Amino acid sequence: MTKPTGDAGVDTVEGGYRDKWSWDQVTFGTHCLNCLASCPYRVYVKDGEVIFEEPAALFEQVNPNVPDMNPMACQKGSAWSQQLDGPDRLKYPMRRVGERGEGKWERISWDEALQEVAESIVEAIDMEGPESVVFEETVEGGLLTQAAYLRFASLIGAVTLDAQGLINDFPAGHHITFGKFSCASSQDDTFNAEVILIWHSNPAYTSIPYAHFITEARYNGSSVVTIAPDYSASAVISDQYLPIKAGTDAAFALAMCQVMVEENIFNRDFVISQTDLPLLVNTSTRRFLRGNDLDEDSPEDQFYWWDTDSDAMVEAPRVSLQVEGVSPALEGTWTVKILDGSEIEVTTVWELMKTRLQDYTPELAEPICGVNPDSIRQLARQIAEKRTKIVEGFNTPKYFHGDLMERAMILVLALSGNWGRKGTGIQGLALAGLDGYQIFGMKQERGVNETARIMDGIDGAMDQLREMSPDSTEEMLGTELLLRGIAAGTASPPAFFHYYHCGYEETWNNAAWQDPAMKRPFDDYLQDAVRRGWWGGLVKPGPGTDPTVFISVATNPIRRQRGGSAGLLETLWPKLEKIVVVENRMSSTALQADIV
Repeated sequence: MTKPTGDAGVDTVEGGYRDKWSWDQVTFGTHCLNCLASCPYRVYVKDGEVIFEEPAALFEQVNPNVPDMNPMACQKGSAWSQQLDGPDRLKYPMRRVGERGEGKWERISWDEALQEVAESIVEAIDMEGPESVVFEETVEGGLLTQAAYLRFASLIGAVTLDAQGLINDFPAGHHITFGKFSCASSQDDTFNAEVILIWHSNPAYTSIPYAHFITEARYNGSSVVTIAPDYSASAVISDQYLPIKAGTDAAFALAMCQVMVEENIFNRDFVISQTDLPLLVNTSTRRFLRGNDLDEDSPEDQFYWWDTDSDAMVEAPRVSLQVEGVSPALEGTWTVKILDGSEIEVTTVWELMKTRLQDYTPELAEPICGVNPDSIRQLARQIAEKRTKIVEGFNTPKYFHGDLMERAMILVLALSGNWGRKGTGIQGLALAGLDGYQIFGMKQERGVNETARIMDGIDGAMDQLREMSPDSTEEMLGTELLLRGIAAGTASPPAFFHYYHCGYEETWNNAAWQDPAMKRPFDDYLQDAVRRGWWGGLVKPGPGTDPTVFISVATNPIRRQRGGSAGLLETLWPKLEKIVVVENRMSSTALQADIV
């Protein structure tokens, strides 16, 4: 390229380029949209408009032996400065003037939009009741957006569809195993792992701000293994790639468990003190032996060990499984007398597990999962010997029996003792609890004083639970409080909404598509669960209440929901008097709305 001559040429080329990278102000920002990293950015402003942004990279190193969190950014966040004023950005409210889906709109003011939506809500509450107003959202709306509409919905008694039930990011296997979820360490702890299993995830794509800890751990000597049907971007940064048949992860995990048990390389002390494997089970019913099986005054959550020192059955501690003064047996079968005077045979969970694992030797698992038996044994031995962490994404919850896949993955960690230490655990993510944005939704006024009032109320509720159950731990009390809060709140599992109002009843009762192990039609199970009160207070809106106002907040159910374009448009849409979409672009659902 020939350098321009003369002042005019310099002003045109060099001056223009320099002007492009000049600004009036630099401030900070982040992107609270479908990303929970909330990475800090430097935002550059010129003439009142954002012209570009860059990672701030301002985190100090927490541990001198662990890399820092920087740069904490990705191209998706950096693109926001372009999306703010992009050609598809919605910048003002619009009202439908043609038929739904016809694409004819008129621009209206914010006052007009809010007035029309408010009137439709008031009319719906008057005619059908507050449960006829239904909010749907996903994490794409950002935490503050969620908090704002949750607060509004709670004040008017509207229904909010549980986001985890809509997008299936909830790791049910974690919750079934531990009674909670999201209980692993912070992201930088990945650096402490000696073996990193990238399993049902692709962090090089989906966890970009934190993926550097995986490569840094690898440089530090860790072994990284990707387990996936496809050779992903994360497989590129791994030491080993194990191709596995889709949906067969449970067989693969159980085969590794079988190797650990068969070769006696499991962590016996961890298994005895930190798992339920030594607890006694009635061999005929395959249920835990419980306190009220032996004594009507004993609590149902009292379980038992067989002590090898005294050769007798002893109570396992209810608050903690800490082993003190006893030696719980893992193997054996015994006879005990129960409340009605009869004798039953009991054994340990370990014995049942060991028998089940015989169906999953590496040779038997290979035809199921497609992984070579030598590879299964090699990885099992590696996990049993070294600190191991599983980096899991949101893929397993979307599988039928994904909970069993997760439980098998967790069993691998349990047998190897890879929990509760640095560089161990299963790194998933899901939100729940009473702090952060959920407290925001509970506030009736602005300010710190209102937050303090809510926190005092939570403390008071905890005190009451503590008096009712003095043997419970703080964690157990917190879980109980959370469950009560959910039952008393406005959130509802979307399954009932879909079943009663969105056309899914016929689909879910199609015998050809059901699990062959089901002995009765789907509807029998659903109605039985409702009748028994298992979903008490959560069947909203019920079959007797037609939804009238549907408000979609930063989500796109017609595109995302299975069969959405058919089931929703044909079954739900005709029932709705008002459809409101809160969105920053004209999505598939927004095209079918009344107010955007």
